[in-house]
Amino acid sequence: MKKIYTVLAAVVAAFAASGAAFAADAGDAANVQVLWRTVNINRDVNPVVATVTAQIAVNEGKTFDAEVYPVMFSQEVALDYGEGTGQLVQLPASGRSETSLLTWTFNLYTSMLRPAYPKMLCILYFKDGIGKAVELSRVEVNSSGTTGITDAVADNGGVTEVFDITGVRVAGGDSVDLGTLGRGVYIVRTGTKVSKIVR
Repeated sequence: MKKIYTVLAAVVAAFAASGAAFAADAGDAANVQVLWRTVNINRDVNPVVATVTAQIAVNEGKTFDAEVYPVMFSQEVALDYGEGTGQLVQLPASGRSETSLLTWTFNLYTSMLRPAYPKMLCILYFKDGIGKAVELSRVEVNSSGTTGITDAVADNGGVTEVFDITGVRVAGGDSVDLGTLGRGVYIVRTGTKVSKIVR
């Protein structure tokens, strides 16, 4: 975990140095649910390219207005990471509480993809009024080739539960390996956050 904190500390420091002001504050994170779709890695190009897709929704009666960014980094290699350009999310929009599909494409450090370092985290976040990184949601990603989401990691030490489309609980725990599940649609719940994943 120390290496993860090192990476995040470096990212936060970069935000603070920019001196920019942002509309959202840290409390807005509780308003948002992230509906993860895919995290794909293209190793056939140089530099390596990651493509992250997700939807973002707000809870009933809530609003959200901020640029949302993905950051992907190795859990074993400190300070190697990739970061996507922020996309402005304003919810509710046109009477809808959920965005259309959002896509971020960005470069990764090649060293993140070494066979010895198979696990990465992908985090969606925004910047609050003082430039601090505020986490919305995270998933664990397998770095071995083009991949979808393989793990759902509970936020803040909570428990993640996975249900199939019929509502039957198929997995649960602090970290759930979705790679062991068959192809299909699953509902992932962590605390009050609920998302749909298609494998």
